[in-house]
Amino acid sequence: MDIARLIPDNYPEYTKRFTKHSYPACFEEYRAMSEVIFNEIELSGQTESAAAQLLERAEGMLGRWRRSMKIFDIRQFLFLYTMPAALDRSSELSQDFARQVQKLWNQRFPKEPLNLVGFRELFAGFRNKIFGFDIGSD
Repeated sequence: MDIARLIPDNYPEYTKRFTKHSYPACFEEYRAMSEVIFNEIELSGQTESAAAQLLERAEGMLGRWRRSMKIFDIRQFLFLYTMPAALDRSSELSQDFARQVQKLWNQRFPKEPLNLVGFRELFAGFRNKIFGFDIGSD
């Protein structure tokens, strides 16, 4: 399993595309890329091991400089893309993988907790009204 691909080297580009207009297409792109990896996790049944490998990847990306900023950025990416992609699958194993990642992350980085939420809930968070006035859904 190439778990490391769940946090691509260009992950900051994904988080920059977290806008009302760009997020759905960007999320679908990520979901398509990650589908093979989630299938492998499900076939192996090794959710704990896969979660540990993902945390190793995240920690390996931190480096020595601007560490707290990178922790925030990687957590944001996991929250916006990896966790929703796992949670939105119908497999209990993928959802267990997401819970395992959350548990390990929160143990390792208690000051930057990782929460779990699906794509629909995230996307529903984009506001369409301000003070009761419709600002459009575009």
